[in-house]
Amino acid sequence: MSRPLPEHGTPARYKGRQDVAGCRCRPCTKAASRADAERRLDRLAGNPRSADATLFRRTLRHLRYLVANDMSHAQIGKSAGVSQSTVSQLLSGQRTSLMSDTARKLLAVEATDRSGTHMAPAVGTMRRLQALYWMGHRSQTIADRTGLHEDTVLGLARGRWERTTSDRVSAVLQAYDELAMSYGDSPRARQFAADNNWHGPLAWDDDTIDDPHAVPSTDAVAPVVTEGGNVAARWLLGESVILGREDRREVLAHLFEWTGGSPEEIAARLDMTSDAASRAWERIKAKAAADGRRLWRRVYVPRLKQNDMEEAA
Repeated sequence: MSRPLPEHGTPARYKGRQDVAGCRCRPCTKAASRADAERRLDRLAGNPRSADATLFRRTLRHLRYLVANDMSHAQIGKSAGVSQSTVSQLLSGQRTSLMSDTARKLLAVEATDRSGTHMAPAVGTMRRLQALYWMGHRSQTIADRTGLHEDTVLGLARGRWERTTSDRVSAVLQAYDELAMSYGDSPRARQFAADNNWHGPLAWDDDTIDDPHAVPSTDAVAPVVTEGGNVAARWLLGESVILGREDRREVLAHLFEWTGGSPEEIAARLDMTSDAASRAWERIKAKAAADGRRLWRRVYVPRLKQNDMEEAA
């Protein structure tokens, strides 16, 4: 699909583009003349719209200084409010001119300015992306869900960076929650994951997937499709079904809310550690509270007092 044309009565429509001739109607011609006059007035007033050679060299030196102080091209662009490609093309020499406004924005960036691009360990992001490939999701599908470029998705999955931006971490986490328990349609992605010895979602616990020292549970059961609905209810009734992520949360919430089992007993039923089960229950309660609901353990679980324990002994 081709890009829409600029509106009539604008300098852009008068100029046209490579595949479309410029428009010479009266409104477009008038707008182009006005824009040209404004540029000349700015230049006469000492405020040229294009950066002169001195300002350009100063901007380039500042960009090199920022990079030397551990700022990525993306961080510089986001801090300045310009595209990453502009920064990259300037530093690589592909771009040899610059608008004055853009130069001023870049010069205003300080070496400590991250503007929301805080860095975080990338290990959990890497594992989540590897799991999505293992489930057969294409790079393009993941890129569409995360808003990242396909090359960035693949680079993160391959562990190209030890740290990445918090924005990328959040985007991948959201996509993982949406895609991790549904198969993709790409046998090639699954083969790619197998060739690289990557692991699926059930090999990782939600509480340890971000821990660099954690190891995958390689004997985890592959998440095969279970026919029919109400999987959580069927599991609670004793049917042999495989729980997906949401089903697992539903079962855990039911066991904590409606049974008298201890956290250790509930965790054992779900092949979890008691700490992981308790933390999951706390997260479920917090989410319910945020939605205006209250969850609690409705079954009374008696606790023996010290004297009772001594008598029982």
